[in-house]
Amino acid sequence: MTKNELNRPFSILSVDWQGNFSTFDPELLSVASDRYGSFNLGNLKDLQLVESTRTDQFRRLMADMSRGVDTCHMGCEYFGLCS
Repeated sequence: MTKNELNRPFSILSVDWQGNFSTFDPELLSVASDRYGSFNLGNLKDLQLVESTRTDQFRRLMADMSRGVDTCHMGCEYFGLCS
């Protein structure tokens, strides 16, 4: 897995003991924010991974993740090390 793959959805898939899942970073499954609430994208019992990519929450998360990577790429001298 290359560094850039870590920013792709489902390159990292985190699932808790109840079947709730998240992507991008394992820590997102256990935290919440004002913007997103829970980073839980669904439950494997009720929602297929591909279906989760059609939700507003996923689209907002993906757009923000892409914007963040682009911002880092343009402004960080260490981008080549971590992408």
